[in-house]
Amino acid sequence: MITLILLLIILALVDSLNPFSIAIQIFLLGVLTNTHRISYYILGILLVYFIGGVLIFLGLTAYLKILLDQISVIPNMFLYSVGFVIGVILLFYGIMALRKNGIVKEIKLERKEFSILALFAIGATGTMFDLPTALPYLGFITKMIEMELNSEIGIFLLSIYSFIYIFPLLILWALFIRYKEKIKEKIVSVQIYMDKINNYVIGVFSLLIGLLFIVDA
Repeated sequence: MITLILLLIILALVDSLNPFSIAIQIFLLGVLTNTHRISYYILGILLVYFIGGVLIFLGLTAYLKILLDQISVIPNMFLYSVGFVIGVILLFYGIMALRKNGIVKEIKLERKEFSILALFAIGATGTMFDLPTALPYLGFITKMIEMELNSEIGIFLLSIYSFIYIFPLLILWALFIRYKEKIKEKIVSVQIYMDKINNYVIGVFSLLIGLLFIVDA
């Protein structure tokens, strides 16, 4: 269980460096007249990520129980195969991330107002489309199923994972509130910096985690 917790923290921290979610939040913080409303954008991300993870976890668990009832030999082989495939995909993703050159786009920040529903929808919709490609998240869910965790523990761990996932967004929001006037002038610089380091950080961690999954399989 300790190994699983460590894996959770590492994967969630890597997963939290999502350039899409961070870039949108930086943009929204720069244009919103009421920056406190950014909480609804973050809430949309949190709920969809958590609920999506729970549905995937419970769905795969139920499916594997059916397989277990039919053929007792297949589940473990299947799970180890899935872990191996995810490891290979993470390796490939890490290599591509390290080779990718960040493209920096200039943005013009004009003050606007978004409704609460619109902000929630932006966060929820973006996360919904991003969820199927969230390899660290899917890898962690696979590991939980492999360990045959019950639903209560699995859902609890997914809630922790989801809160770690939005942690950088909360930090960014807090920094904006604390240093609002200074940060306003550096929003574009932050985005450029994130674009530069994101591929390297995600690439290295994807390689390491990919190797871990392959060795474990």
